[in-house]
Amino acid sequence: MVLAMAGKVTISMAFQIIIFYSSELFPTEVRSRGIGTCFMVSRIGSIVSPFVTEILGTTFPWAPSLLFGACSVIASLAMLTLPETSEIALPDTIAQLEQRQDKVRSWRFFRRPGRKNHEPTDKQESTDRL
Repeated sequence: MVLAMAGKVTISMAFQIIIFYSSELFPTEVRSRGIGTCFMVSRIGSIVSPFVTEILGTTFPWAPSLLFGACSVIASLAMLTLPETSEIALPDTIAQLEQRQDKVRSWRFFRRPGRKNHEPTDKQESTDRL
């Protein structure tokens, strides 16, 4: 019972953090639409989860816990790809958001190939001039 209540409290705290963080990710132009889409997807997950528990749990009692735990781990790893937003002004337009992508810090391992998020070397500068 204690673990179940601790899990519910942790889920509630994580949901509140996601709400605040998602409002920082979207520019002002599309903030309400982006947050609304995030809420819609989260509610779809809330609607589907009892069916997964009932259908999968009757066949394999351990499967729902494994599935939900795996989804949590995948979501935690996906959070590592999001940019750092502390001490950075919130974007007002989509153009500002695209410009901000070069300024924010994120893990180098998760950066897309071909992005120029680092200082160019002398060799790169000489090839860019040609």
